[in-house]
Amino acid sequence: MALTEFLGVLSPNNVIFFFSILFLFVIALQFSVKISNLTNQIKILAQENTLLRKKIEEISREITH
Repeated sequence: MALTEFLGVLSPNNVIFFFSILFLFVIALQFSVKISNLTNQIKILAQENTLLRKKIEEISREITH
């Protein structure tokens, strides 16, 4: 009750609802940042993989010639 009075909200349910939405928003933001970081890591790994395959092909060609 003290929190609802402090915030000037009429119903305690509204405060619970507000903080629930705020919590879900923070979780969604955290997941968004994590997904962005993982996407960058996947891109870097794909680029490194391509460079390593190219290097293997070059070495393989040198050995066969």
